[in-house]
Amino acid sequence: MFARVSRSLLRQGPLSLASASQAARIGSRANSTLSIEVRGSGTGLAQTIASPPYTIVTDTYKTLGGTETAPSPLSYSLAGLAGCNQVTGGLVARDLGIKLGKWEVEVKGELDSAVLIKGSKEGHGNWDSIELKIKVETDADPAKFELFRDETERRCPLSQLFIRSGVAWKNEWVNVKL
Repeated sequence: MFARVSRSLLRQGPLSLASASQAARIGSRANSTLSIEVRGSGTGLAQTIASPPYTIVTDTYKTLGGTETAPSPLSYSLAGLAGCNQVTGGLVARDLGIKLGKWEVEVKGELDSAVLIKGSKEGHGNWDSIELKIKVETDADPAKFELFRDETERRCPLSQLFIRSGVAWKNEWVNVKL
């Protein structure tokens, strides 16, 4: 079983000894597939998106032709990164036996809007940089907190999406004692 898990994880990038041993401990979860589907419809630049049983609404800034009735998809991408780190962190903490308390998450993204707004042929339509700052209450000692942080980044699908896209990535975590 360990060989199957490690091959699966190698496709995701380099492994440390700690993450390989974690993979062996968590077993088949590393080979599971979670299928998620959303559907949207709207008019103008606003859209209602269903992800049963939930519904979210997107719009954009007035300067882009929106009505600012809801967060922009760009804001949702950063909000998704914040929430995904907390959810993933909860799973990692459970696996490592770490108790968690309050989370404070701040995400800042810098986007060169020339491609998006003006259709520029120069540049790209991706974020230029993402800065993730997390303060979380834990009972972890410094070494275990470092493993918790690194493993959360490795296992978080949205962190990996941003990192693998080539964006300049900064990830700062602060351990606040419970």
